[in-house]
Amino acid sequence: MFKNFVMANQYQSSKLCEALYTKCEDQMDQLQVLRLPSMAKFNAGFLQCNQSFGKECVGPSKTIYEQRMVKMMGKSKTSFIKEYNHRLFNWLVAFSLVMVIVGQSYSKPIF
Repeated sequence: MFKNFVMANQYQSSKLCEALYTKCEDQMDQLQVLRLPSMAKFNAGFLQCNQSFGKECVGPSKTIYEQRMVKMMGKSKTSFIKEYNHRLFNWLVAFSLVMVIVGQSYSKPIF
């Protein structure tokens, strides 16, 4: 009887934590594809996901899913920062080229 209770508890905990993990994973994926990447939005989403997971995931499966969350969050943050820097660099290059072209057009003598 006790063994059945322990197994049922383990199953419910696993089911709950898996749902929360999947929700956070989806949220991190959505933050990866923002049209205009924002570090503030990513950090807010990251923090909110971490807090909700910490509060709502309970039971024997919590430690296993916490480890999975840490790993997933680390990968998401690394990927986001890499993409963020890449987009920022591209915008800076485009802005620099536009400024060179505009600067040349203004510096030509009128006569």
